[in-house]
Amino acid sequence: MIRRSFWAPGTPRLFYDVLESELENPKEIATPANLTFLLHDPVINGKKTLVQPKSKVARGEQIRLYETSQDCVVCPVDAQVHVVDSYVDHQGRKGSIVTLSGSQEDMSPVSLAVEETLEYAQNFLQKIPGGLPFDRFGREDAPVHTIVVNCADEDLLSTTNQFIARACTDEIIQGIGIMKKITGVENIYIALPESLASSLDFGEFQVLKISRRYPCALPSMIMKDHLGQTVPAGMRPEDLGFCFIRPEGLVSLAKVYARKECDFTKIVKVVGKNGESFRVRVQIGTPIANIFNTLNIEINEQDRVIIGGPMQGFATYTIFHPVTCDMNTVMIQAQDQIPRMEDNTCFNCGNCIRVCPAKVPTNLLIRHLQADLYEEAAEKFDLESCLECGLCTYVCPARIPLLQFSRLGKMELKRLRALQAAEEEETENDQTQAQEEQVA
Repeated sequence: MIRRSFWAPGTPRLFYDVLESELENPKEIATPANLTFLLHDPVINGKKTLVQPKSKVARGEQIRLYETSQDCVVCPVDAQVHVVDSYVDHQGRKGSIVTLSGSQEDMSPVSLAVEETLEYAQNFLQKIPGGLPFDRFGREDAPVHTIVVNCADEDLLSTTNQFIARACTDEIIQGIGIMKKITGVENIYIALPESLASSLDFGEFQVLKISRRYPCALPSMIMKDHLGQTVPAGMRPEDLGFCFIRPEGLVSLAKVYARKECDFTKIVKVVGKNGESFRVRVQIGTPIANIFNTLNIEINEQDRVIIGGPMQGFATYTIFHPVTCDMNTVMIQAQDQIPRMEDNTCFNCGNCIRVCPAKVPTNLLIRHLQADLYEEAAEKFDLESCLECGLCTYVCPARIPLLQFSRLGKMELKRLRALQAAEEEETENDQTQAQEEQVA
């Protein structure tokens, strides 16, 4: 547990947590009467959704907002829809929430008529525990040619990926075999922390030994350090044909095809206020408040609840945020432990530049972000090269929330580009219409 405030006067050497030598079974969290699921599609005013309050949903049935919606979840229990509403996530993206009221008596795994096809996987298996990004396969503009199973945890304090890798090695190998059949991708790498690389046997698959030094487990860093690929600014590994997946997703995939059913329980590490840690098994859709209640963790009004780790995680405004398929870690900071961040002026100490793994001139970038000059920040000062590792925020003596500024800048840049594209399309349509009228 990092016990000091997240800032430092010099260049830090931060290291990922090592998995404990003796593994204990995760603590089971009771399934609540209400389960909540997050969907990427926003509720459109005036357009009727497929799921309505008080409507019935059967176990194994797909829940999607509209016929054209790509995002969906598989209902884990016979239930009644309680709430369908809009929400905005921590990056300002609009989505929807669907809350189900169902019986707690039958939470056995959901039977599935499985098929080894990409279409079936995209429709039913993207949100199994661990999450598998099947939507990235089949892209004609950037076909996936390499899969990297990242068994190293990307943020500090988290050990969920390591736990899965050590406890379920055989299931991961089985899941890889199924993944190869579904996607047709043959080139597979296993990224393992150095502490596990010598003790786990993944057979024929090539193992990438990941350093304990943060942020070496980030996908872009693995690409650069081990695969000889630099991800260009504004792009992601999948744009180059590389797909990073979690080991828990492969374990879930292996169980689905072996048993013809899916268990929607997720492994999550919980870090308490004093650094104590717990590992739990919890039904996807369970409010995180239920986890805290079971573990006797009291959340006070000014405490901060973080989804993810201390460097890259985001604070949630409600303890009723549901467990999602990709949630590996939840941590709580007591109000007197929360580092104070301020919108101060950068005084050019240079710490952020020295520590940045992407060599972004953060001291110049922040000035443009504070002035809302997002396009200049991208064109001249490498906004889109930021890996969002959070090291700049950690070392900033002015306590400027640099990571949050970077995330906001990227979001605003995307919004501006979308507006510009819409305006250009409208202008082009007007010109085409004018030309057609002249010809007529």
